[in-house]
Amino acid sequence: MHILKRTQWASIAGLLCLITACSRPGTEATPQSVEVSTAAPTAEAVPAQPEDVAEAKPVLQTVDQRASYGVGYGTGSTIARDRVIEVDRRALLEGLLDGLNLADSQVEEATLKSAFAELDRRVQAKTQSMSAANLAAAQAFLEQNSRRKGVKVTGSGLQIEVLSASIEAEARQPAAADTVSVHYHGTLVDGTIFDSSIRRGEPIQIPLAGVIPGWREALRMMTVGDRWKIYLPPRLGYGASWTGSIPPNSALIFEIQLLTVVGADALPAALE
Repeated sequence: MHILKRTQWASIAGLLCLITACSRPGTEATPQSVEVSTAAPTAEAVPAQPEDVAEAKPVLQTVDQRASYGVGYGTGSTIARDRVIEVDRRALLEGLLDGLNLADSQVEEATLKSAFAELDRRVQAKTQSMSAANLAAAQAFLEQNSRRKGVKVTGSGLQIEVLSASIEAEARQPAAADTVSVHYHGTLVDGTIFDSSIRRGEPIQIPLAGVIPGWREALRMMTVGDRWKIYLPPRLGYGASWTGSIPPNSALIFEIQLLTVVGADALPAALE
């Protein structure tokens, strides 16, 4: 969920380190642990040569098979999307098979650390360049948007456009400690959808204390039944950090409908 407070997301180097760690028994991976069996692999379970895997059509019937595919798909798509490494597929598969077979690494640890450090430098350089470009684009968009009829700008720089107002004369407004039920639709300024309860067809309940600053400010001003469109400068969203599919220093656009205020006592135990 992209409306929660900022979370630090792993770089490609960290992801590759995670893959390496997951292939060793007794190692816990963060943020998600992947359980790897320490039993000796059989010829059927782990192919001996990369060509065997390339030629075989995967069977995706069991939970383990589907989860295995998911780990591979997630890793591959992340590497392809971030484009900080020119992947040698044979070397990647060779390393994976060596790890699954608990074989000794073909590359010395110091050399691997150096390679990962270089990838991390690439990630940082790419992020800094993207961050600066996105900040300039966000400022230009917000400056132009602020001049549109019906858009109000608060002291923090939050921009508000009221799409429809509550018809209840004494509709409730949330307090800082309250939990609210909302429907929302979030996009980047180019229209890319990054999160939407409307698309999922189910509103969410969330405490105001757990949302990004722009949401917290807007919801405190809304009354039950209001539907607003809000425009967040990067500092009121996720700032200069990558957050899921949201690039650093992105201006964010949300349509929010406040459905109910369920009160502070409705906060789920897991979020207390």
